[in-house]
Amino acid sequence: MNKSSSSFLNLICNLIIPTIILTKFSSENTLGSFYGLLIALSFPIFYGLSEFYFNKKINFFSVLGLISVLLTGGIGIFQFPTNWLAIKEAFIPGIIGMAVIISTYTKYPLLKMFFEETLNIEGLRKKLTRSENECFSARFRFSSFLLGGTFFISSFLNFFLATWIVVSDPGTEAFNQELGLMNLLSLPIIALPMMVILMVIIWYLLNDTLKKVGLTWEEFFAPQDN
Repeated sequence: MNKSSSSFLNLICNLIIPTIILTKFSSENTLGSFYGLLIALSFPIFYGLSEFYFNKKINFFSVLGLISVLLTGGIGIFQFPTNWLAIKEAFIPGIIGMAVIISTYTKYPLLKMFFEETLNIEGLRKKLTRSENECFSARFRFSSFLLGGTFFISSFLNFFLATWIVVSDPGTEAFNQELGLMNLLSLPIIALPMMVILMVIIWYLLNDTLKKVGLTWEEFFAPQDN
């Protein structure tokens, strides 16, 4: 499956189908609040598990995403207080932000893992001189701080969105509808700005470096022959 198809399937399973089920099929005349929530969350769960199975590797960000869905299900199904959802929504990106920054000081920075499918960082380093590599390492470290800060912003926005929208008790049709609305609004309010910031980080990390090695953006992102 190519990346565009995978991204479309990701959007379908993690956002569109769950939102439709939560907002349109959670009434007592359809699935009901319990089964509506259960079926809606089953799509991102099975999608996440299938990604692990077919890719044959475990991704730190994917694991946290799956844990986040399971926690949402637990809060709704076991009817924990509503404010637990807001805490969970803030906690997950907050943990990612801390992990990204802390990993900068280890041999396995999460920024590299975050970009590993699209950016050939090691291949680029081989084209750099020693002094250029030192400069690139400094940019890479600062980019990690920027990415970590982006997740902290996401943590605040998630908390605000959950507190603002989800006000009904878990186990009710209203809770499911509010949860679906929150997921839908998270796309323009959180996900799209995050993507823009991520593109800025990539530009900052690579623009000057690509010029030094004489590569265009198209050449850098072009598939490499094995």
